Amino acid sequence: MSSIVFGLGFLFSSWAVTFCSLFYFLNPYIAFIELCFISLSIGHMFGAFCAFWIMGIFWNSISTSAIALISLLFTCISIGLWFGPNGCSKKMQTVEKLGRSVDKVMFTLCFSAFLLFAYSLTTFVLIEENGVYWSKGNDWRGLAYHLSVINSFRFGCNQIFQPWQIHSPFMAATHLGYGVLPDFLSALLIHCGFSLNDAIIVPSLASGVSLVALLFLVNLRFTRSVFAALIAVIFVFFAGGIGFLSFFFETGVSFASIFAQDYVTEAGGVSTIWLGFLQHLLLPQRNTLFGYPIFLSIILLIWIAFQHSNSISTSPNLSFSNSLTFLSIPAIPIGNINSDSSSSSSSIVNSKLS
Repeated sequence: MSSIVFGLGFLFSSWAVTFCSLFYFLNPYIAFIELCFISLSIGHMFGAFCAFWIMGIFWNSISTSAIALISLLFTCISIGLWFGPNGCSKKMQTVEKLGRSVDKVMFTLCFSAFLLFAYSLTTFVLIEENGVYWSKGNDWRGLAYHLSVINSFRFGCNQIFQPWQIHSPFMAATHLGYGVLPDFLSALLIHCGFSLNDAIIVPSLASGVSLVALLFLVNLRFTRSVFAALIAVIFVFFAGGIGFLSFFFETGVSFASIFAQDYVTEAGGVSTIWLGFLQHLLLPQRNTLFGYPIFLSIILLIWIAFQHSNSISTSPNLSFSNSLTFLSIPAIPIGNINSDSSSSSSSIVNSKLS
């Protein structure tokens, strides 16, 4: 139980230091609700980024003492930013609010997203029966790989690791050319006593909810219309087309199943395929689920910078560009790039955006 507290403390302190840093440097140019979801999307990846490099350089393995020290450091920074001179606690009166109507829509949207991702993550991604793990829909394709990377930090080839030399049984005799921070974070949480299911679900659920919220908030900034922002979220999650509607007229198809699998149907010798955004991209590909909210956070911050460029240039705090650079750091190593590399002297890396 005490180890789980370390894991929860690490997650909370990572979110807290990101939130307080954003609040301290960017208030009053950014709304409070935007602060909350940007920090939710960036926080745990920023924490994983710091832990990955600190542990890899000084401990060469996942260490409970390192987790405790990083959490303590993040907590001290958060307290300093909140209660220090000209700290966040003194700026609460000037924080921007988007209005009650937006708050109500956001609550409904985020609650729906929480239920949808909680249902999907617990029902389709990782199912345990009698000690055997399996998954439904498309998740089987990425699950084996991600489980191998997670377990490699606990029991396999990455128990002793350096940040620039990560290996995988899937790519033997060469360094892994794939973003590993989401899997490293899960391995870190397992080290703290989380179950395998919880270590995957908890950070994935936070990223899923923040993705929906940030989709809405980015489009709200762009269009200044609550209705348009809401429609944009719906369009993104049904980006595979509207062909799924035909399956409502087939036997045994429910609304929930639309979020569970891809559909292939034969009609007149032609295959019709429905590729769902949630089940085809977000759930099987963890880097996509974690990377998209960070990308939207950066876009939102850049948009706010353009809106308030004159005010920001005269701000007594750090310049917006420096803050944005700081916030962009954890996004760099988890960009959703799949790469296969050879270790020959003339190494050729074939990369493709997923």
